[in-house]
Amino acid sequence: MRQNRSKGQRTKALPLRVESLEARQLLAVGPILTEFMADNASGLQDADGENSDWIEIYNPEDVPISLAGYHL
Repeated sequence: MRQNRSKGQRTKALPLRVESLEARQLLAVGPILTEFMADNASGLQDADGENSDWIEIYNPEDVPISLAGYHL
């Protein structure tokens, strides 16, 4: 039981109810930008030992995709 502090009345607590979510599906998938490092001053170094800026692009498809027309 809960007590209403302003009036001193007791009220019954309602039971909690859990509802499940509907299934979700992606309808259209393309390349996904998963990570990026901009203005890399002290992060990972590249093969030349430099702190280059970088991005990571994930392709969720089973076939190669063209990045022609994409730009940052």
